[in-house]
Amino acid sequence: MRILVDAFTKKNLGDDLFLKILFDRYPSEIQWIVLCDSEEQLSAFQAYRNVRMFQQKKDRYTDMDAVINIGGSIFMQNRFWWIRHLLYRLSYAIPMKWQRKPLFIVGCNYGPSNSKWMYLLNKWFIRYFVSDICFRDKKSYHLFRDLKQSRYSPDIVYGLDVHPIRHGHRDKHKAGICIMHFSDEVINRQWVNKMTALIERLCSENETVELFSFCREQKDLETYQQMMEKLGPSYENKIKLAVYDGRINDFLLELNSVGYLITLRFHSLVLAHVLRLSYYPIVYSNKTSHVLDDLGIQEYTHIKDIGRLDIDRVLHQIKQARDFPIHRIKAEAEHQFKTIDRFLFDFYTRGFKVESQ
Repeated sequence: MRILVDAFTKKNLGDDLFLKILFDRYPSEIQWIVLCDSEEQLSAFQAYRNVRMFQQKKDRYTDMDAVINIGGSIFMQNRFWWIRHLLYRLSYAIPMKWQRKPLFIVGCNYGPSNSKWMYLLNKWFIRYFVSDICFRDKKSYHLFRDLKQSRYSPDIVYGLDVHPIRHGHRDKHKAGICIMHFSDEVINRQWVNKMTALIERLCSENETVELFSFCREQKDLETYQQMMEKLGPSYENKIKLAVYDGRINDFLLELNSVGYLITLRFHSLVLAHVLRLSYYPIVYSNKTSHVLDDLGIQEYTHIKDIGRLDIDRVLHQIKQARDFPIHRIKAEAEHQFKTIDRFLFDFYTRGFKVESQ
């Protein structure tokens, strides 16, 4: 069996975790053909002999048995780029529809978007070309709940097996901070100012600090340099930097070593839950606030309010015990793959293929 995979392949930890969970879930007999620009973008999966990039001169969409579009914010408006994304999906969706082969979308949220045309055209696309779509937040699901293809389950990464990782060393006096770059210069400056103030406070209390970059390509390190310039040379030996480079397990072990975490990127929050880390969430997107709302978590700070962040309150909150139902959420997250599971079971046992709706 050959399955085409459409995913974000820019060495972003969250998206690579999506792919790892997908590839590990199913038999090695499946050939995963990933749409990407180079084999180097799949460096995290070099050990997987059944994973390779889609080759324009060698591969055809019509040779695939199914398509899986896996990702989080895959329905963003981003000016008129959403039109390009829709046309790109149609390039493989139309051959799948013609051959009555399935197209699955898993792990996604919808938006941010305020375009009615974007909503209507994507709804048309899902209705007529998608066999199953599973959203990771209830607000996105409710936008499409009248479609029979539409479902909801928690984020895929909640299903990550971290049992070996959680046995690693954890330093209760070590603070982790997830970093990222904001294109809005005012917000980026306010965030840098507040995090450097937090770092100065932590160091004054003899806490150690480690900064975590989940995606080098999205300019995380620019923000790191701005933070270090503001802190000055005296802090160079006091702060450690961990940059995700495709070695998933090494990065997760490092993340697990902190006693508590300031989360920012979406999957830094999810991993705090999965690793059972104490944390304080800073929210930069509705995709995060929607998930926090789904989980009934109300204590967080939106990035637009970062200038008013009370460091004393954060340090108090972050060390409070949290009762998080990780076992229940993990089981629910497995349902992201429910329809794919059924398709593969039918394919291997009876040769039956789920048809596009």
